[in-house]
Amino acid sequence: MTETRSIAVVAERHIFYNAGLAAMLRREVGFAKVIRVHDYGSLAKILSTEFSVDFLALDFDLPGSSGLATIRELHEKQPAMRMAVFSDRTDLREVLSIISAGAHGFIPKQIGNGAELLKALQTVEEDGIFVPAELLERQRPQGDENEDEETINLEALSGLTDREQQVIRLLLAGHTNKVIARELGISPSTVKVHVHAAFRTLGVHSRLAALAALRVTRRTGTEA
Repeated sequence: MTETRSIAVVAERHIFYNAGLAAMLRREVGFAKVIRVHDYGSLAKILSTEFSVDFLALDFDLPGSSGLATIRELHEKQPAMRMAVFSDRTDLREVLSIISAGAHGFIPKQIGNGAELLKALQTVEEDGIFVPAELLERQRPQGDENEDEETINLEALSGLTDREQQVIRLLLAGHTNKVIARELGISPSTVKVHVHAAFRTLGVHSRLAALAALRVTRRTGTEA
């Protein structure tokens, strides 16, 4: 954890989950101060008085909030604040919309265990983007056959080299350059080269923009 990050807020409606997140952020991630709230009104009050909030763990269904609109508003008002959104949702379309709205991570409430939760929190806190790999790889979201289907844009990926595709998939799964380098057996500086090359090809300048660029919506239930 960087020394500049000292205050975290947990905005979660479930008391025990709220307490568990707060304890992990304080003891494991290392935040000096963790503030707990259970509704959007309390969160808004905290953010209006605490001008140096570094990290927000946000329940997508926090009472009084407005889902994606709330995420966009929070990101616009405090763009430097890292934001991890928690939800029971598993639909890829919704997950990508949450990230595109300004969240830096999507963490399922049913995430496997404490170690996985800690890794997700640390990834977001360390300026990474976290989305469970299994969700990013899912090419057919849940839903009615006649609904719009949102997937990873394989055509956009095809414009990248094999190595760039490997790097960008790991990047969008929330891994840091150091972790990607270890996974692929290359140096962190080489990872940066591949990231920049992939960004140029995709016409983007950030991880969030890359994720948005790799989204595609098509109508299901119709012939191609």
